[in-house]
Amino acid sequence: MTTENAPKTFQEYRVEAARDFAHTMIVVDDEAWNPNLSATPKPGLRAPKRGTPVAAPNPQEKSRIRHYLDADALVASAMNLGLVCSIIRPPKTKSIRTQVNEAARRADIVCLDWEIHNDSGDAATSMIVEIIRSDDLRNGRLRLIAIYTGDTSNNVILDKVFDAIPEPYRNKYDVEKDGVRIESKHGLRIVCLFKAHGVQLSGTRRDRQLREENLPERLVQEFANLAGGLLSNVALATIASIRNSTHHVLAKMTPAMDGPYFHHRAIVAAAPDAEEYGVDIVLSDLKSAVDKTDVAQRFAGPNAITARIQEIAGDSATLGLHHERSGALEKYEVKVQDAVNLVVEGNQVAHRAISTANPPAAKVFRKEISSLFATDRAKARTAMLEFALLTGIRAHPGSYLYKKGKKVAQLGLGTVVVTQDKKYLLCLQASCDSVRLTVETPFLFMPLVITEDAPEVVVPIMSGKGKVACIGLSPPSTAYAQTRSISFVPDTTLRTVSAGRVRGKRGTFFQSADGERFEWIADLKQRRALRVAQKLGQSLGRLGFDEFEPFRQKDD
Repeated sequence: MTTENAPKTFQEYRVEAARDFAHTMIVVDDEAWNPNLSATPKPGLRAPKRGTPVAAPNPQEKSRIRHYLDADALVASAMNLGLVCSIIRPPKTKSIRTQVNEAARRADIVCLDWEIHNDSGDAATSMIVEIIRSDDLRNGRLRLIAIYTGDTSNNVILDKVFDAIPEPYRNKYDVEKDGVRIESKHGLRIVCLFKAHGVQLSGTRRDRQLREENLPERLVQEFANLAGGLLSNVALATIASIRNSTHHVLAKMTPAMDGPYFHHRAIVAAAPDAEEYGVDIVLSDLKSAVDKTDVAQRFAGPNAITARIQEIAGDSATLGLHHERSGALEKYEVKVQDAVNLVVEGNQVAHRAISTANPPAAKVFRKEISSLFATDRAKARTAMLEFALLTGIRAHPGSYLYKKGKKVAQLGLGTVVVTQDKKYLLCLQASCDSVRLTVETPFLFMPLVITEDAPEVVVPIMSGKGKVACIGLSPPSTAYAQTRSISFVPDTTLRTVSAGRVRGKRGTFFQSADGERFEWIADLKQRRALRVAQKLGQSLGRLGFDEFEPFRQKDD
């Protein structure tokens, strides 16, 4: 097999997705050097010119800069990768922290010198902490910050940065430090890289010393490592595809389209629903544009899946299926290729071809297959709940806009609340009956109970420290008989039932007309809520009667 046709490693998939996504980087260095401004004058006589005489630049200027940065080489290399690179040379007498923080909000990669005007890293540390704090206020993001320096005391550098990060933030996002990086489980990565001139490093740090023309490529690789797994690659490539399609979609949304949209709004039963329809039109067109770029096949297809599973396995020839048998936990070793086949071809087909002797039944694999890719069954279960949270929840109290008070929770179809005696309820009120309210209005709720196995919905429960735990909820078998109607008084301004704070209590609450409080837990995505409501209607509409038992239909 030739090198050109060799399967890609998953790291290569990561870098490909990162290259698609990363567009901008900013570099802050007080010793940024432009060779065109410090070139040696050409020899020979030159005709005198009018104007104020200017001394020729000293050809030794570059050598007097302790840890210079070759700006031209850096920018040229970044442009070859499609990165727009901005280099900032801060003046000694003025702080540029505010400008850097504002630019960092939009930049994909931030690169800082450590010694800015010989301040022992004070300015760099301050900018890093401010960027982290700003990101946290905006509900977090993927954030790569690189320290690119001639100072080789990386342990001291990272110690100083780590200690400056507020302890509550470190605890909340599990921030950890080793000899060359600081990393969190919430998308933060701070790395230490070294300029190539001066003392040449050895050992493990040798790989982290590089010239300016190699810096952009290395930063893209570090950004790729920050992204992580297969779905991260899909997300990066999808967003990159949306970016590339933006102007194409905008070109379709001409002023002439306003008339048809107004027509739609004017005759739809609930006029405000048309506002979401406008967004749906744009998203639908963007989805069509993304589909044309084949993102799913490239980054979530069989080849990418194979590479990811092989990376998870590492040097091991097998992956362990953690399952329960007769009340005891067991581990069954599955060959890596069999694990690949289970995912690529599907459990139903690939289970019959498992090469290891005496495999558990197909239904065991169906239930526990995610444990192949986790260290134990409990971690696999946690990952399953978190994934279900992504697919089913539209908003919750920890969501950025709600947490910052920029958006208020409103009661309607899909709202999950918990009563004062810790009973969970799901609101079934139709969307059109939840808005434009002027008088006390009854809302319909169905009960939900905590379930460990195959929950209908998964909701987040916020802890006092801001961390999120997931629990599974499902309707009881006779949910239709336990539905209840609760009356609420709407907000006179919003004309909806809105949640608010209660003095002395943590959380957000809806208050009924009779004064009972219901803590807001989450809002389900609309389709998920509609499906739950539909199942309730189906169970309510079942028809039961006596018939000849041998011929009874299995669904009766």
